Amino acid sequence: MAQENFNFGTVPGKVNQIAGIIGLGLGPRSLIRQLGERVQNRFSHCLQPWYHGKVPSTDLVFGSDAGFRDGQQVSTLPLINHPLHYYLKLEDISIFGEKLRQTFPPEASSFDIRQDGSGGCLIDIGSPYTSIQHPIFEHVIFPLAAYFSRYELYDKNPDFHYCFKRKPEENLPFPSMILHFANGVDLEIGPDELIMDLNEYFCIAIRPQLEPRAPTITIGNQWHANYRFVYDLNAMTVSFAKENCDHFGQ
Repeated sequence: MAQENFNFGTVPGKVNQIAGIIGLGLGPRSLIRQLGERVQNRFSHCLQPWYHGKVPSTDLVFGSDAGFRDGQQVSTLPLINHPLHYYLKLEDISIFGEKLRQTFPPEASSFDIRQDGSGGCLIDIGSPYTSIQHPIFEHVIFPLAAYFSRYELYDKNPDFHYCFKRKPEENLPFPSMILHFANGVDLEIGPDELIMDLNEYFCIAIRPQLEPRAPTITIGNQWHANYRFVYDLNAMTVSFAKENCDHFGQ
């Protein structure tokens, strides 16, 4: 396939740990929109986990090749209508088998997009980390911080608010998290994605979102690791299935 006259823009703001950004959103200047029906408005990615100081790699596939292997257990979610970004209908979050939404204060009991455009659940490969708005952030962090309370807090990590020093004599297993979406679809955030292991200490890989007009939760690319995600903009769906993405960097 040959294609000419791509337009690439720049994104202002703070530099993060991503080497570069190829816009894959819903806006007219995004790469996927410029390719359009040439690739059936369809793309997929499979991100490696972040560990051992290695820069993760990925494959980025367009068109009819953007799909799943035989035997993969695929879940599909509708995308909420939005002019620029990918929003999903999130209904609840579970940690240690307990759903947390019932603990949220009434004014923050919904993950829906508000009338002013704030709120909602954004899935964003361009954001390195997951962030959650206050006060939901505290209610999600609380059971995790309580679980790790026997460890001393480590306050020198610039990216995360809750980090803990390792104890040689203790080795608690890292927990996982379940994101419960509409239509009974669940996405498991595994221990290696929920907790960032940094050798001498480890961090709960969630950042507080302080901007009131931001999404309630932004699912960053660290939480996409070891899943194949397929975006179909004709059907306005995103599908996912577990996959070992490590082999793309070998």
